[in-house]
Amino acid sequence: MVKEVIIGGLKFTVEVVSNERWTSEHNGEIRYDNQEIFISNILTKEHQELTLLHEIIHAILTQTTRDERDREVLVRCLSQGLFATGYRLEK
Repeated sequence: MVKEVIIGGLKFTVEVVSNERWTSEHNGEIRYDNQEIFISNILTKEHQELTLLHEIIHAILTQTTRDERDREVLVRCLSQGLFATGYRLEK
C-alpha cells in the first residue's frame, strides 16, 4: 500500500487502520482538512487498493465539482471500473 498520494496538488497521507473506526458499510475514510486517507486493515490487499482508489476519486470529485447528487454512485462506478481494468497504485 502506498504511504501517500498527491491529489489536485495536495499530498494526502495513506494509513491502514483498525476497522473499529467504521460501520460495516465503510471500508475507508478521507479527511480533507488533514489531508489523510484511512483504509480498513481487515480488507484483502486488493480490496484495500480498490478502497484507496475509491477515496481518491472522492477527493478528485470534491475538488472539481459542487454537485453532490449521485456522487457516491459515480465514485463506485469509476473506482470499480478502473480496478477491473487492472489499474493499481504502486508503492
